[in-house]
Amino acid sequence: MPDIVRNGDLTYKQRIDLIKRALLINGIGLISERTLENSFYQFNVIVTDKALSLNILPKNIVNSGWSDKPLIKRIQVQSFTMNEIKLNTSDTCSMFVGIAYANEAPIFVAWNPFMFVYHKTVRSCYVDVELIARCRHEGFIKTTSSKQKVLLSDTEHFGEMILKYLEDNRIEKL
Repeated sequence: MPDIVRNGDLTYKQRIDLIKRALLINGIGLISERTLENSFYQFNVIVTDKALSLNILPKNIVNSGWSDKPLIKRIQVQSFTMNEIKLNTSDTCSMFVGIAYANEAPIFVAWNPFMFVYHKTVRSCYVDVELIARCRHEGFIKTTSSKQKVLLSDTEHFGEMILKYLEDNRIEKL
């Protein structure tokens, strides 16, 4: 039977709760949390005995908006400047995280927000339906989709996705 992929349909609070659950399942200790002024949500956590500030913009993954491309999904994000997003350093991590479902299991997709700054209009971050379905079986995928670097994980591999994202996108403090 083929995998059934569906859009995310969660409220902002439900998306936050789902991410918190994924953090806890992965043994990531939650110290504190708060909503930031730019719709990002900050999770202050302990990962591998190190404090980390995770700044996540949680979004539902929805249809791409192209009727001729039903196998492409997206999240839409507002226009940001570099100063509106916390840098990815050794102790801070900012990311867009989209949520979809494959066979009713949540799949998380991460994009680097710095690849989408300084646009005058709303931007879309894309992911192929096939990758969402494949992630349900593989647990974690690092790849390119629609010419955009993406990381995908199921709930059990969310911590691996965070660590790989930080490793690939970290810059040294200025």
